[in-house]
Amino acid sequence: MALHANYMGTGGSGTLDKLEEALKFAQEMAASDVVYFRDNPIAAGALTNMADRNRNQLAHEVLSRGRTVMTFASVTEELGDAGLSFAASARLQDHFDWINLSPDGQKLLVGIRHPVFRQSAIDYLVNQQARFDIFVKGLWPLTSVVRAEALHRARLRLVPL
Repeated sequence: MALHANYMGTGGSGTLDKLEEALKFAQEMAASDVVYFRDNPIAAGALTNMADRNRNQLAHEVLSRGRTVMTFASVTEELGDAGLSFAASARLQDHFDWINLSPDGQKLLVGIRHPVFRQSAIDYLVNQQARFDIFVKGLWPLTSVVRAEALHRARLRLVPL
């Protein structure tokens, strides 16, 4: 979509007009039964979801010239240079492998002790599209036993929206 906006976007049109043109082109491609969308149903679903998204936010995410997709490992390395360490996911459900991973995926992770490699592997196992991580200065790592006990003691309540 960024390439369409850059090369095909109407010269005098603004960013939102270029976004609409690029989105329309991508939707036409998807409707044309192209191999890319047939082989990548997640991309087709993402394109469908874009139609309902806030246009300003979508333009920022899709058309930004400096946009670079960074892996968990590269973010961790960059933040490590600033003295920050990965602490945890901000999403509670990410802390329970039995919820997110197949039994085979869980077995695969058993031998992975390095936290950065483990999180990177999980990203592929669940096809992670976005992360919600907490990085801290002065990390005090917990043992798996202490972590499990703390999660077990936590009291949670469902709140209707």
